[in-house]
Amino acid sequence: MIFCRNDRDIFKRHTGGKCRRALFAFTVESGEAVLIFLGDRAFSSEEDQNFFEIKRFSGKSAVIADAEQLGGYFACAVNFKRRSRVYILHSGSSEKKPEIAAVRDYERKIRRVFLSDEGFTVITDNAFCYFESYSGEKPAYRKISNDLQDAYISREGKLFVFSGKEADLLSTSDDNRLKVEQRISLPKAKRDICGSIDGDLVVISRGRGGSGDTLISFDSIIFEEKARMPFRGKIETIGVEKDGLLVQLGEGTILDIEVTEDTGFHIRRSGWSASKFLSMTSDSGYLTALTEDGRSVCGAIDLMLPGVGAGGRKRIFITTVGKVSPSDDHRSEKK
Repeated sequence: MIFCRNDRDIFKRHTGGKCRRALFAFTVESGEAVLIFLGDRAFSSEEDQNFFEIKRFSGKSAVIADAEQLGGYFACAVNFKRRSRVYILHSGSSEKKPEIAAVRDYERKIRRVFLSDEGFTVITDNAFCYFESYSGEKPAYRKISNDLQDAYISREGKLFVFSGKEADLLSTSDDNRLKVEQRISLPKAKRDICGSIDGDLVVISRGRGGSGDTLISFDSIIFEEKARMPFRGKIETIGVEKDGLLVQLGEGTILDIEVTEDTGFHIRRSGWSASKFLSMTSDSGYLTALTEDGRSVCGAIDLMLPGVGAGGRKRIFITTVGKVSPSDDHRSEKK
């Protein structure tokens, strides 16, 4: 069975042109952790699902920290006990195994990795930001926060850094790389960045104690709050789409939320699942999700109801890299 220890959305879509979906995950084989890349047809009913082995690690300490996709380039950050590594992959076709274009090692664990046309940016757990070119030139770096909570680089090249009581907007241009351009004060709270949607930066403000979480959108140009959507419960999993979000709350509710310029947040569809999702993506209301017990669940969101099940096709991931065994009988799952 696949185990995928990742607290971020590892489904990635290519923005612009035909959508592509990619997933990084781990399997266990003979005591080794095997990093695999799953291409577009990983969840199809065809026999030749494209599962590609990228790297094997001894032991089980490797954890996927973050993943990113830009066109035909893919980045996967892997954390170990005390250090980390970034793999940059390239593939001109979703049907072919990606080639490793670059590998970089870091002394600290990685929080975030981002791709651009010029290179890639890595943010480590001690709040250092490194920009590395694909050509291997000496990286530019600096400490970006004394109280880092999360960071994000938009497709427009803006670096947003959230701390406990403030947020900074930094430049990523060659002339003023990592220079603070704007700073705003915020109420003290724990915040996680979801991503950029239709020009807005969407952030989760975590509620304290028994309070629920809140979705907040910021105008990414003037860096001001635009809209918010409070919840009674906790947001467990987020999937970022081109025009909205997929949200799973702690009690299982699934929400397809549109993010608009005029009205802010708007719920388009809702459903429910007893399974906790690690990652989610959708196409016109049809959900594909990876569960914490290693299954892929597919189905229409508004047909996922209590007592009905997840709907659609369930697929059981097993340890053999390059093969998926579909099954609707949970007793046949390999443990």
